[in-house]
Amino acid sequence: AEAIVMGPGSWYTSVLAGLLIPGIHDAVVASSATRILVLNLVAQPGETSGFSPQGHLHVLSQAFPEVPVDVVLADPSHVPDELALRAACDELGAELVLRPVSDARAGEGHHDPLLLGRAFAEDRSVWIPGVHWSHTTARVLTLDRVGGIKSQHVLPDRVDHRSHRHRRPRVAGI
Repeated sequence: AEAIVMGPGSWYTSVLAGLLIPGIHDAVVASSATRILVLNLVAQPGETSGFSPQGHLHVLSQAFPEVPVDVVLADPSHVPDELALRAACDELGAELVLRPVSDARAGEGHHDPLLLGRAFAEDRSVWIPGVHWSHTTARVLTLDRVGGIKSQHVLPDRVDHRSHRHRRPRVAGI
């Protein structure tokens, strides 16, 4: 992989929980890919209430000190103390990238997949190869690989556009 993206999501039950799985944990630690952490926009009631953006990073570094993070992507409008967040990123050895990625239309705390896609496509620090804009919608971000297979090898009928239900990808030659 060229990039591993962790987050956004429920901090303890999605993002950190994935790192408890030995195979995933070991792959993230050993990978030469750029490890990108997309910070949540707001604290999740009952899970991270009262957490600042840098508080999330502190919990990650305490729970998984061996897991490297290369880049932290955050929305500047949801970072109340940029200097404190930069300091937390420095402690992790990560670069802080501030890009607008929130979806004001969806309400507080929602990322806009198109803005996330643009951040991944346009900012070399968080670049993920091949954002396919012609197949990206407000709810689906289409990248260069589908299930680990380069998208050029996945036949175009993988999505039933009439029902918007995803089908299992058909791979050319298989």
